[in-house]
Amino acid sequence: MSGYPLSGSRVYLVMLACMLVLSAGIVSAAQVDMSVDEYTLTGDSVLETEEDITYVTGWQSYSVEATVEGDPGAYQACLVMGDAVDEREIECKVVGVNASQSETVNFEKSEWPENMSGRQTVSLVVRDTNASDEPITTSSKQVNILGENGDYDGDGASNRVEIREGIEPRNDDTDGDGLSDGEELKLPTALPNKSDTDGDGLSDGIEVNKYDSAQTK
Repeated sequence: MSGYPLSGSRVYLVMLACMLVLSAGIVSAAQVDMSVDEYTLTGDSVLETEEDITYVTGWQSYSVEATVEGDPGAYQACLVMGDAVDEREIECKVVGVNASQSETVNFEKSEWPENMSGRQTVSLVVRDTNASDEPITTSSKQVNILGENGDYDGDGASNRVEIREGIEPRNDDTDGDGLSDGEELKLPTALPNKSDTDGDGLSDGIEVNKYDSAQTK
């Protein structure tokens, strides 16, 4: 096929026209109006929230739920957790949003990621389904994960044992009787969640520490 070669200016115009056509259907993440609201963290693993940090047990179940609303379309909602060094994408779901109502997204897990403990960030990240990894919006919570074999309060009893026995794994003396939970669990006649196990008017701590008596029942 014959023809005249395109001049430099014509090549530029053709390339510009192609770029405009290709970009016409692409909306950047910054241009999308999207929000994540009513972000909740619940489940057997949740202990308590203090100063915006939720304490959880790593071996028990949890559920993350939130509502996504904004510009109509299909989006990818991902549960992401970790810290600056180790960030993990746990699960992603496609969420369809329409103009008339918000969409609820829920992630239910039987336990927290293996080998992940201590202070972590749990985020719900929303991205365009056909875009890059650039997030449209993100909502995050701070958690502190207690490992089952760890001893958060340093009382000599593992976190898992304390949960099993119904005592507080973040308090080394749950009943405040002067004996650590670990000590009381080793005594056959003392209960770590009852300050005066035998009801004689003397706390277990006084009976053991002052009178050197293990007869707290």
